[in-house]
Amino acid sequence: MNGGLDGLKTLAENTGGAAFVNTSDIRSGIQQIFHETRSYYLFGVQQAGPADGKFRKIEVRVNRPGLTAYTRTGHYAPGAPDMVKGPPTPYDEAVDHAVETLAKASERRASIYAVLRPGALNVVVEIGAIEAATPKWSHGADVEARITRGAGQLVAVARGRIAQTDRGLLLDVPLKDASGEPIDPSRGPFHVSAHITSDADSLEDGTDALGAGVLLGEPLVYRGGASPRVPLRPSAEFIFSRTERMHLEFPMWKPLTERKIRLLRRNGEALAVSPEMAEQNGALTVDLNPSFLAPSDYVIELFVRGGTEAERKLVAFRVR
Repeated sequence: MNGGLDGLKTLAENTGGAAFVNTSDIRSGIQQIFHETRSYYLFGVQQAGPADGKFRKIEVRVNRPGLTAYTRTGHYAPGAPDMVKGPPTPYDEAVDHAVETLAKASERRASIYAVLRPGALNVVVEIGAIEAATPKWSHGADVEARITRGAGQLVAVARGRIAQTDRGLLLDVPLKDASGEPIDPSRGPFHVSAHITSDADSLEDGTDALGAGVLLGEPLVYRGGASPRVPLRPSAEFIFSRTERMHLEFPMWKPLTERKIRLLRRNGEALAVSPEMAEQNGALTVDLNPSFLAPSDYVIELFVRGGTEAERKLVAFRVR
């Protein structure tokens, strides 16, 4: 057993981490992990020597007294076989389209995200991070969402308020006809336009509602702090800092016999790590802490099967 613990310690020390062993106090170790990963510097090392496959030592020093840099102790130079490039990642049109949805996300002052549910529409309105940091939204905002279908027929109007401590709001809007009967989601398409007002400014944006799906509905996306104790907030912007965490909830319409999840780069290449996935209260939940990801665009790919039916869901997001 001691040999196994020594191996864990060696692995942690050589990669700039820490091993918590021989203790029943897991809480303090977890707190230290969250504290140390809230911020960090990301350095790249360019190969500058023979491709001989030998170990190269790395030492990082800081010029500020009292600080210690924790890093991996080195890396192996590529050898001859490592210099052979593998085949390129096949082009995936669906992944490319998902990433395109983020192209203008950073330019929006506010984002709207709407998903159909049986007899209802979930609408998320979120003021952009840069916009929300300005004083004109410090006291919150009023939101009015108008849902139309077809050529502009008004279906419903919903109102709510973004609290002064938040920048997003989730509205659950029932879809009913003039007689009070639920409207079939297939009788769309449905369009949502939102008007956001404060004492100092106003914003407008709109979007088409996403379909209900076959096995899974489109997800609601939430953002929270790195600690699980920080409450989750609804998100429509899909841009996250590395000190936040992502939480997705896909409603399950039918029992699943198979489920797979991958984290993809923007070119469709799969990363070695995958988000956490679980079934809870009739939903398939996905959790991801992006602290280890470099700033870029990524895609969560979810593949599910239920009997003879199969479905693939893609959710693109950006790490800033």
